[in-house]
Amino acid sequence: MRGGAFCAIWMGFMRLEESPEMICHLTHRHGRRYPRLLASLLLLCGLAPQPALAGPVRNASSGAEFSSLVDAVAAASAGDTLELGSGSYKGALVIDRSLTLSGKDTGAGMPVIDGDGAPVAILLSAPGVTIEGVTVTSGGSPARPWGIFSAYAEEACILARGTAGHVIRDSVISGCHYGIYLLESHDTAIEANRISGNRFGGVFIRNSHGDRVVSNTIEANGYEGIGVGTVAFPPGAEKAFRQIAGPWWTITTDTRTDTELMSHDIEIASNTVTGHEHGGISVGYGRAIRIVANTVSGNGGAPVPKSFPEVSLSLSARVRGYGIALKCNSHDNEVVDNEVAGNANTGILLDRSYANTLGRNSVTGSELGMLVIGSHSNTFEANTVTGNSGHGILIERGAAMLPPSVANLVVRNDLTDNGVNAFDTSGKDTAAARGPVADQGPAGGYLPEDPAAVNRWDDGVEGNHHSDFDEASEGFTDADGNGVSETGHPIPGGLAVDRFPLKASPAGR
Repeated sequence: MRGGAFCAIWMGFMRLEESPEMICHLTHRHGRRYPRLLASLLLLCGLAPQPALAGPVRNASSGAEFSSLVDAVAAASAGDTLELGSGSYKGALVIDRSLTLSGKDTGAGMPVIDGDGAPVAILLSAPGVTIEGVTVTSGGSPARPWGIFSAYAEEACILARGTAGHVIRDSVISGCHYGIYLLESHDTAIEANRISGNRFGGVFIRNSHGDRVVSNTIEANGYEGIGVGTVAFPPGAEKAFRQIAGPWWTITTDTRTDTELMSHDIEIASNTVTGHEHGGISVGYGRAIRIVANTVSGNGGAPVPKSFPEVSLSLSARVRGYGIALKCNSHDNEVVDNEVAGNANTGILLDRSYANTLGRNSVTGSELGMLVIGSHSNTFEANTVTGNSGHGILIERGAAMLPPSVANLVVRNDLTDNGVNAFDTSGKDTAAARGPVADQGPAGGYLPEDPAAVNRWDDGVEGNHHSDFDEASEGFTDADGNGVSETGHPIPGGLAVDRFPLKASPAGR
């Protein structure tokens, strides 16, 4: 994907009424491996589009016109609007004042801002910048080594660092390391964009709050679609890690604690997120993040990135990809009303997280529908978990150094036609966490107060629907005909019991 990302995207937008069979074959079979060969064939056939000359950039506030976007930005005053017509505008931009870049198709397509090989095509270093109606890329920008260092490399089509109040909308973001990277960039809106074909990720929000990622199409961006994280590198880390990562690695250092920097109060809603090698949407050490009404499908399958020294972003060997994940001490988040389908190998993952709410999600077509490891005090309510080949809901420790997953509430979920509908080790696997993880949080926070607290599979009135326990032949009894069994259903794996299992899906009652 990384070598031929631009080629693949470009071919996706082409409309060829008559395509030679050989070119079609190369596009589908070899376009990703041999992008230069494919481009040469297209040129020989006269099919490659010729880049349109960029029209003048008009400063709508002053009336001045410029032949160069770089010059127009340099001459603009805070609050100005720069209007761009069709064509390609070469050169990386640094926007250090509040501006609006507004693109318009003047007959030759959406205007293209091309960083021309720079690691960052547009750097936002002042608050209140609006970017709308443009394509942003950086043709020839460097492809970084695949590993954990790539996850934090501050390289993107659009990078906002230490600013606030931006709007990025109605644009195409493609062909960079990250599509959009917000670093300590607060109250920024990312709306109605197509973000695809970036080498590592689509959107990465780090150490930020108040941001909105809404109604975007985010697809085939290497490792991950949307990531929210909290990561601080102390002074000196850049020099030390550069000896391992290589001379290209540049990051921002900070002396504040992770708690002070924690990403929070972020909305991720109504996006389509698909085709990423490991994860669709993830939160690592974040709070008050709302993940709502997204369609998340066809993500996962690749392992987490590793590098020397061997460092992994997950503590469970079971995790080979996911649709949505809450990880690394994430808490007080909401994951609701999402369609999560066909992700490999996990639909929704909770990894070392607590006090989160997961409700009304549809989780289908994965190996593991919901995987909960080292996590406590979460609520799983009214989810539809069906047709997963392994487990529907699997709750376990995940690794010896993690605490057991206890004190969770699982209620009014529909567990139908999964390989094993429910499995929960609570009550048997009760040893306290050991090793460095045990020191990452106080009792009542990251670590549960009671490692023997069995998970609850009902609220005292209703439990869950289990398709393997809803008939009399399976032990279900309903003498009063209210749709709730008088016989409890022991959950395999530990001591948990659903005391009030339901006859049918809660949605159908």
